[in-house]
Amino acid sequence: MQLFQKHWKRSVATFGSLMLSFALAQLTEGIAPTAHATTHNQSVANESAAIPGIFNEAPFSGGLNALNLPLASPIVPPLPEQLQPPSAIVTPVDGEIKMQLTNPTNATISFEVFGHTESRILPARSSLTLKALPAPVGATFRRQDGGLLNIQPQAKTTPGLLQITFNEATDLSQDRIALEIQPDGAVFLN
Repeated sequence: MQLFQKHWKRSVATFGSLMLSFALAQLTEGIAPTAHATTHNQSVANESAAIPGIFNEAPFSGGLNALNLPLASPIVPPLPEQLQPPSAIVTPVDGEIKMQLTNPTNATISFEVFGHTESRILPARSSLTLKALPAPVGATFRRQDGGLLNIQPQAKTTPGLLQITFNEATDLSQDRIALEIQPDGAVFLN
């Protein structure tokens, strides 16, 4: 603590000496504080000369009104269809689709279809079909062992049927855990 106080006092003394030296240098060079001009035009000219050059350029040169720039528009994340093409397209029948889930892996997969199912389990090496899901619909999938998962959707020739096959992924860039089906049947993965 004493070392800190010693250095603090030395820093304050040095800063004070520099400020005093600066003030004395200005006085000895004949720089004196300027008196306010008596006319408005002269005061504007004096103020302009004292302002650094960057402030004489746009947007600062127009006065306070120039600083009232429009606010930037809010950041809106792009929609899935703006980022990637659909992974598959299924043709809804009467606004509904069927999802056939196939798990050929040795890992148990949990899934949930938002607003239509609670969290469910798809055992290893099994399959099941979810019927009468309205488009649009979204779902999430997760391997119970915490491993990476790759979702491969395929639209079958049967109208309204989307077959989803799960594979174990080894690369993080292949990991897909969510699926979204839009009203037109476009399927996007995330």
